[in-house]
Amino acid sequence: MPDIRSRVSEAEWQARTDLAAVFRLAAKHDLSDLALTHFAARVPDEPDSFLLNPYGLMFEEMTASSLVKTDRDGGDPLDTGSPLNAVGIMLHSAVLDARPDVACTVHTHTVPGMAISSLDTELLPASQTALIFHGRVGYHDWETDETELDERERLARDIGSNGRALILKNHGLLAAGPSIPTTWMLLHALERACASQLDAMAATRAAGAGLEMPPAEVCDSTARQFDEFLARPGRDDDWPAYLELLDREDPSYRE
Repeated sequence: MPDIRSRVSEAEWQARTDLAAVFRLAAKHDLSDLALTHFAARVPDEPDSFLLNPYGLMFEEMTASSLVKTDRDGGDPLDTGSPLNAVGIMLHSAVLDARPDVACTVHTHTVPGMAISSLDTELLPASQTALIFHGRVGYHDWETDETELDERERLARDIGSNGRALILKNHGLLAAGPSIPTTWMLLHALERACASQLDAMAATRAAGAGLEMPPAEVCDSTARQFDEFLARPGRDDDWPAYLELLDREDPSYRE
C-alpha cells in the first residue's frame, strides 16, 4: 500500500480516519453489503476532491490509507492505482457538486432501506427518528444505466437544496451531512426510521389498526429543531465515544 499519510495534509488524514471509522461502524451495525456500496467525504480545502472506497475491500477492512482521493472525473492524483466504482463516482459527485454544505455522503443497500425504496409510499413521520427527515428527504427513480453522467443533474434535483437523505427507488438509501460524524448519525437514524416504519406497517396488518401520525405542526417543528441542532457548534461531541469503541476493538482503521 502506498505511503499515503506522508503525502496528505493533517486535515485530509483526519477526514480519512473519520471516514474509515464510519465504514467500520457501518459493518458493526450490519449496514454493509459485503464489499458493495460506497461512502464518500469531501477533502478539506480541496472542494473538488473527495475520498471514496476502492473495490475489493470489505467495510470491516477499511483504513484511512486505503481510501482513494478522486474527483468527478474519477482521477487518482495520488497515483494509488486502486479501482473505483463508476456508479459511486457519479452518485457522490452529484450531491457533493450540488451541495457545498455537504461534507459526506453515504449509500447503503440494507434490507430495510431497499424495502422502503420499493414501496409506493414515502418515508412516513411515524416516529421521532423519522421526523429528522420530515420535508428533507428526496426520491430518485431507478434509471436504466447508472453510469450515465447526466444522471447527476437529476440526483441533485431530487435531493434538493436542504435534503438530508435520498431514497433511491428500488435500490437503497443515501444520507448527506455537514460533517463525517453527523453523516454517520444521519445514516443510523435513517436506517432505524425505515426499519421502524416496516415494523409498524406489519403490526397494523396484524392488529387491524392504522398508523397514527403526529400533527403536521409537530412534524414541521421537530424537523426545524433538528435544523438548529445541525447548525450549532458541538453537534459532533459524541464522535469521540464512537472512536473509543472502535479503538477498544480494533484500531486498525487509523492505519
